[in-house]
Amino acid sequence: MIQWRYLQVAVLAACALCTPLAWGADPVPQAQTEQALWSQALALHNQARDGKAGSAEKAAGLFKALAEKEPSNALAVVYLGSSYTLMARDATVLVDKVRYTNRGIRYLDNALEHGADNFTVRVVRANVNLSLPEMFKRADAARADIQKLDQLYKVAPLRENAALMAPLYTALAKSLGGAPEWEAKARAAELVAAQKQ
Repeated sequence: MIQWRYLQVAVLAACALCTPLAWGADPVPQAQTEQALWSQALALHNQARDGKAGSAEKAAGLFKALAEKEPSNALAVVYLGSSYTLMARDATVLVDKVRYTNRGIRYLDNALEHGADNFTVRVVRANVNLSLPEMFKRADAARADIQKLDQLYKVAPLRENAALMAPLYTALAKSLGGAPEWEAKARAAELVAAQKQ
């Protein structure tokens, strides 16, 4: 009986020697690996947005992993939704286009559960809603996003935010048949965005 315990200890010690830590490799902190995963997912999303084939599916996989790890991460959820709509844009089969779009919309809407006041969540959601065909009936959601963004922008009228807001204000003005208030906000945001730091 005693020899068996010594054997168990010896086996465990041998296993410990086989781990990367025993070879002198530094452990990678979890926050660092998640940051690398996030950066990779965002880069793939941006490539997909710019039309690079296959990037949307890869981005969706990474954002899905991030969202599953932390379901309250509204940014991961909204970018997952956006990735699915990009997959829909690139799909060649109509059924896939509809399926991916509906899945993306669900994630976009779910992102508001934890990020209704998050500027980036609203910008991503507004842009996706504006880009979807009318058959998905997202005009009201886009309008609500832009109005909420207007409130958030008033709190922090940064130049970077102005560059994002100008086209959204223009889109809202156009959807409302040329509403002067929103056209004026678009011009003001364009001026702020054009200012040098």
